[in-house]
Amino acid sequence: MSELRIALDDAIGRRERQRQELDKAGDSLCARKNESLRLQQQAGIAKQEVLELSAKLKASNSASLAGLQRRSANSMSGASLLNSTLSASALGADAELRDLRQRCKTLEQKCASMHGMLVKGQLACERWRRRGLSRPASTS
Repeated sequence: MSELRIALDDAIGRRERQRQELDKAGDSLCARKNESLRLQQQAGIAKQEVLELSAKLKASNSASLAGLQRRSANSMSGASLLNSTLSASALGADAELRDLRQRCKTLEQKCASMHGMLVKGQLACERWRRRGLSRPASTS
C-alpha cells in the first residue's frame, strides 16, 4: 500500500511540474504574441510612413520644378539652379526613403521571425495541454 502511495505522490508531483511548465509556456506564448503584434504594428506604421514620404517627395519635386521653371523660364542660370536644387533634394529624399524601406524590411523580418516562434510556441503549448489532459485520464 505504501508503494502505491509513493507512486501516487510521484505522479501528482510530475503532474504539478508539468502544469507549471505548461503555465510558463503559456506565459511565454502570450509574451511572444504581444511582441509579434507590436512588431506588426511597427511594420505597418513604417510602411505608411514610407508611402507618405514618397508622396510628399513627388509632390515637392513637382512643385519645386514648376515653381523654378516659372521663375527661370528665360534664364540659363535659372536652369542650372533648378537642376542643382532638384538633384540635392532628390538625393536627400532618396537616402531617407532607402533608410525607411530598410527599416520597414527589418521590421517585417522581425515580425516574420516572431510569428514563426509564436507558431512553435502554440504547438508546444498544445502538446503540453494534450499531454496534461491525457495523463489524469489514464491514472484514474
